[in-house]
Amino acid sequence: MLHFKIPDNILLQEVQGEMVLLNVNNGEYFKLNRVGAFIVNELNQGKSYSEVFDTLKAQFAIEENTLKSDLDDLVQNLQEHYLLQPEPSHP
Repeated sequence: MLHFKIPDNILLQEVQGEMVLLNVNNGEYFKLNRVGAFIVNELNQGKSYSEVFDTLKAQFAIEENTLKSDLDDLVQNLQEHYLLQPEPSHP
């Protein structure tokens, strides 16, 4: 199973259900809506990509391919900005 984590140089702050991620190394930040914040929290708490996908699929009336595409886009975007990284091994 694929797992992710927030790197140590990223600060998280939740405000009214939304989330801001700040890279303290370069000052770059990202603002996430409630769903994005939920996804990041779930991944950062050790849930696998597929567990998060299944949770979202159960909670939202969305076509499976659309959900996968949206989740992939968010994860890829966060990785490209060094705000999320895959964990090489997870217990």
